[in-house]
Amino acid sequence: MLRRHQEMEADYTRKTTAIAAFKREYEPVDQLFAPFEDQIKAAGFTKAGLIQAWAGVEKKLTSGQGVEVVADLQRTYNLDKNQIARALGLTSPAAGVETPPAPDAAAPIQLPPEVLRTLQSLDQRQQQFDQHLTRQQQERQTEATNRVMSTIAAFRDAKDQNGNLLHPHYADLENEMVILANGIRASGGEPDLKDLYDKAVWANPSTRQKVLDGQNAAQEAQRKAVEEQQRKEARAKAERARRAGSSVTGTPGSSQAAITTAKAGEVSIRDALMAAVEEHADAA
Repeated sequence: MLRRHQEMEADYTRKTTAIAAFKREYEPVDQLFAPFEDQIKAAGFTKAGLIQAWAGVEKKLTSGQGVEVVADLQRTYNLDKNQIARALGLTSPAAGVETPPAPDAAAPIQLPPEVLRTLQSLDQRQQQFDQHLTRQQQERQTEATNRVMSTIAAFRDAKDQNGNLLHPHYADLENEMVILANGIRASGGEPDLKDLYDKAVWANPSTRQKVLDGQNAAQEAQRKAVEEQQRKEARAKAERARRAGSSVTGTPGSSQAAITTAKAGEVSIRDALMAAVEEHADAA
C-alpha cells in the first residue's frame, strides 16, 4: 500500500508539472482571445476549433494552396468578386456602374502571422500531451492489471508445508469474492483477498458445511490421537509396574503389582487388568 501510494504521488507530481507547463504557454494565447470571445461564440466556434481552423488555413497557405484559401474565403463570407478584383488591381469598375454592397457578414478575425504560428505550435503540443497522457494511462492500467492477476494467482495456488492448498475453495467462491470486493470499494475501502475468502466461505452454505465437516474431522482425529497416546502411556506405566513387581526376592507378581499400582491412582483399573491379561497370555 505504501509503494502504491508513492507511485500515485509521483504520477500526480508528473501530471501537475506537465499541466503547469502547458498552462504557462496557453495563458498568453487565452488573453489574446479575450477581446473576441463574444464574436467567437456568435460564429459558432470554440477556441480549440478556431485554432484548428487557423492552423488548417496556415497549412494551405504554406503549401501553395493560397488561391483555394481565397476562394474559400469568398464563398464562406460572400465577398464581392469585383471588390476582390479591384483590391488586387485586376479590373476597374465601369463608369456609372455601382457595385452592389456586399451583404453584412461577420468580419473574420485577423491575427498576426506570429500568433498563428504560436497557435499552431500549441495545437501540436496539446496533441502530443494528450497522446502522452493516454499512453501513460494505458501503461498504468496494464501494469495494475498484471499485478492484480499475479497476486490472485499466488493466493489461489498457495500451499502449506505439506503441499495442501491453503484456499481450496477459491474456484467455487470467486464470484462471491468479486461481489464482496465491489461492495467494499463502493464504500471507499480497499478489499483484502484473505478477508474476502473467509467471508465468502462462511456466506456460502456448501463451503461452510465443508469447512465445518473438516473441523469436526480434525477434532475427532485429535481426540483419537490423544486417547491413543493416553493408552500407550498407561500400558507403559503398567509395564514398568509389572517389571518392578517381578523381583527375585519373591515379591508379589506383576499382575498383583499392576492392580496395586492402579489402586494407588497411577493407572486406571481397566488398563491394569489389560496389562495383567497380556501378562498371563504371554506366560501361557
